Amino acid sequence: MTSPTTGAERGPKRVQKIAILGGGPGGLSAAYHLTSPLFNPGWESRYEVTVYQLGWRLGGKGASGRNAAMNDRIEEHGIHLFGNMYSNALHMLYHAYQKVDWQPGEPITTMDQAMRQSDFQLVTDFYDETWHRLPSWLPENAETPWLGGAYASLGDIVQGLLEVMISILSGGKMPPGAGGTPTDATGGWSLEDLVKRTSNLLEGADAPDRSLLVTPLRWARSHLENDTRSLEQVGLGPILQIAEKVFVTLGGWFDKSLHELVEKSDELRWMFVQVDLLLTCFKGAIADDLLAKGIDSVDGEDYREWLTRHGASDITLAAALPQAIPNTCMQYPFGDSTVLPNMAASAFLTFVFRQLAAKGQSAYFFRVSTGETVIMPLYRLLEQRGVKFEFFTKITDLVPGTDPTGKPIVQAIEFETQAHAKSPEGYEPTRTLPDGQVVWPNQPFFDQLVEGDELERRGIDLESWWADWTGTPGRLEKGTDFDQVVVAMPIECQKHVCTKVSALSPAWQTMVEKVRSTPTQALQIWLDRSVEELGWPTLAGTNRVIGPTFATPLVAFGDFTEGIQYESWPADDPPKACIFFCGPFQPPEPMPPFCDHGFPQRALDQVRGEAAQVLRGLAGLLPNAPGDAFDKRSLDFALLHVPRKHAGAHGLGRFDLQYYRANIDPNELYTLSEPGTLRYRLKAWESGIENVTLCGDWIYTGFNIGSFEGATMGGMLAALTLAGGPTLDQVLGYDFMRPNPQGPSGPPKIPR
Repeated sequence: MTSPTTGAERGPKRVQKIAILGGGPGGLSAAYHLTSPLFNPGWESRYEVTVYQLGWRLGGKGASGRNAAMNDRIEEHGIHLFGNMYSNALHMLYHAYQKVDWQPGEPITTMDQAMRQSDFQLVTDFYDETWHRLPSWLPENAETPWLGGAYASLGDIVQGLLEVMISILSGGKMPPGAGGTPTDATGGWSLEDLVKRTSNLLEGADAPDRSLLVTPLRWARSHLENDTRSLEQVGLGPILQIAEKVFVTLGGWFDKSLHELVEKSDELRWMFVQVDLLLTCFKGAIADDLLAKGIDSVDGEDYREWLTRHGASDITLAAALPQAIPNTCMQYPFGDSTVLPNMAASAFLTFVFRQLAAKGQSAYFFRVSTGETVIMPLYRLLEQRGVKFEFFTKITDLVPGTDPTGKPIVQAIEFETQAHAKSPEGYEPTRTLPDGQVVWPNQPFFDQLVEGDELERRGIDLESWWADWTGTPGRLEKGTDFDQVVVAMPIECQKHVCTKVSALSPAWQTMVEKVRSTPTQALQIWLDRSVEELGWPTLAGTNRVIGPTFATPLVAFGDFTEGIQYESWPADDPPKACIFFCGPFQPPEPMPPFCDHGFPQRALDQVRGEAAQVLRGLAGLLPNAPGDAFDKRSLDFALLHVPRKHAGAHGLGRFDLQYYRANIDPNELYTLSEPGTLRYRLKAWESGIENVTLCGDWIYTGFNIGSFEGATMGGMLAALTLAGGPTLDQVLGYDFMRPNPQGPSGPPKIPR
């Protein structure tokens, strides 16, 4: 629908009306869990749910669209994939795939088809005046993260940790049992025996010998494969002792001939950095007693300060690897990538330990795009359940009032209807491709809109807050059009929409001031050579390259070639590869007022310059990217794939036919996890306004990192606040390394 309907049009009020402001991951999660028969059976008799959305599509920062003028290519806001620790998001999506009424011929209809697992990571590190490409294998186990609880068994967690250390020290990934000690070689040995034998083996080991280091770890792995109960009996102590003895030996080799080893062996340096970082996290967690005090107890400390305090080597701190997680999470205040990222130790360690403890592979790529693989199933299921969606609704103000007892409330919601559907049936936001895919467009279907011709002629972007466009004003009234409000808009939007009502709640007002977010930028390039031809490793199965540490500002990169087969390129002229980049974006000026309609183009021009410059140094990432030009650092721009009708384009002309964007709008900014800000994050039920529930990755979720998982948990907590379900123990990971987590003190806002 394009224009919110009034209470009079809907008939006499029978149930409570919930208005969800924002159709990003948080708002969709709130709608999903509010209408879940599992968590809130009989919800239809208690309330109805309406999602109000700016522009023509859902997804927030996860929105994507198909460009029909460019072979239906996928255009994203940046790099998106799920980590194995995204337990709630994966469970929600799994159940959505099971319940959607798929149509015959749709190519992807199950979770197994939609998700592509991978545990490979390529870290790039610049030292000795050149780039080094450093492969690593992340923790993984055989369990499925969207089935059962959030965490793997203790045995699987420890096995995964041992596998990581073995792969680090062996220089490559090895399947269980491969190259290890025969299973009967440790028969009769207890874990305590293994500790003693490790000491004896490594005692006096002066010369670097990786086989000496790997052997005790293989002993431990073999032992656990044959005796899964030993960990339950003796705990983690012996395993940590073995790991520490291995590390101390490795560190001793460095202490004796540090500079010589670093200069002569990049491989040994990389081995040391990985082990040192991993063990520093474990030793620091034990020293700070985080299991008893809670992981939030180190929120006031920056992650680098915390690593330094717990003895991380200067070699490690100078390496790229410690920045991998902050880069992945875009932790650059003001988008400034000229300085090191800034991330709370609590958030950094949450990422580390959740990844180690979670089920399955470390990463799950989407088979197609975020919009189609993730957002579309949620939208279709919610429509099936009767959730209403009001597209083209730009919220402009929440008008405060008081209830009969004098408590503050939202009395009215003011908005603009940006465009009106021609059809009385409303606006249809999706289209179906010839192969059966149901997709989101990269712009509205102008032919469906009364204002469509003018919008298209003037090039108006209805998702931009700087658009030179004013819609038709409207107003929703409490008691007629809504009863409860879920604020699912990002924190930056609230500075423009919620100022009057948040002023009545000092805690909410403080959160909006203290919990900050940052702009980002993204680049997608299609290429006429495969990633293997360009110099990336050939990986088995569904593993693919993902990396978080390249040249600023485009610090993260990934291989998204698989999506090409779902685009509409000519069969005899498809691209061979597609690579995504993203990173922080620092605007050239303070964010101007929304009346400065030229600002988005200036920001896009800046992204163009920065992205093209990164490609001019791409040989550090893709060694076979340069051509025959004098500069052997630069990508050969002739390798950039363009449609046939643009075959004559060259140089930057080919670059301009790729896709790049500046994520500068208030609803596109990335939530930061800065040191000392966790105490300002409110819980879903702490708005201080009687009929307002908070929802998003910017509230206190237990994950507290800008992410789809954090937003999903925010939606679950909003549903708990309003309807009583899911319960706190059903929000997977909310209590992770947090003693005695507290839920709402009273009954749900809408009685059962």
